[in-house]
Amino acid sequence: MFLIDEAFIEFGGKPAADLIFEYRNVIITRTFSKAFSLAGCRVGYAIADKELADNLNNHNDAYPLARTAEAAAMASLEHLNKIQERVVKLKELTMDFAASLQDLGIKTFPTETYFFLGKIPHMSADEFTKALSEKDIHIRPLHQEGLGNNFLRFATSTAENNVRVLDAIKEIFTNKAERISAR
Repeated sequence: MFLIDEAFIEFGGKPAADLIFEYRNVIITRTFSKAFSLAGCRVGYAIADKELADNLNNHNDAYPLARTAEAAAMASLEHLNKIQERVVKLKELTMDFAASLQDLGIKTFPTETYFFLGKIPHMSADEFTKALSEKDIHIRPLHQEGLGNNFLRFATSTAENNVRVLDAIKEIFTNKAERISAR
């Protein structure tokens, strides 16, 4: 089997659903967690060749979907235009947020979603996230092989949250600069 995860397909890219007609071993999974904002509902679906889907369904030991989760998913499908509007807005917020972080000296990397990689100058990601945590803003540092110790993942949700994070970062950078110059 070959699994293609399209969790972020609403944010860009070319859907791969047509591949199931060419390859009987392809499964495409999608979720309502990202663009549809239904992460707590744990709703998703798979697209696959009928024989493969039947085989998977016959060996499925998953719990049934809660009626409220099903209702939420069905309702969201009736409002795809609103979902797409939100995706466009999230992408705009993300680009604005990344540009503002770059203005503060944080290198950001391209994205098609609502989160992106950032490289923090002059301090480790651990030190930076600890300072943010003291301001009740929680971002995890990335301890990933191949990256330095000053990378983390930023995510956006609302303009207000972005401003709050940016204000906190300005304060952290100002305090860091003051401590350096006092030496």
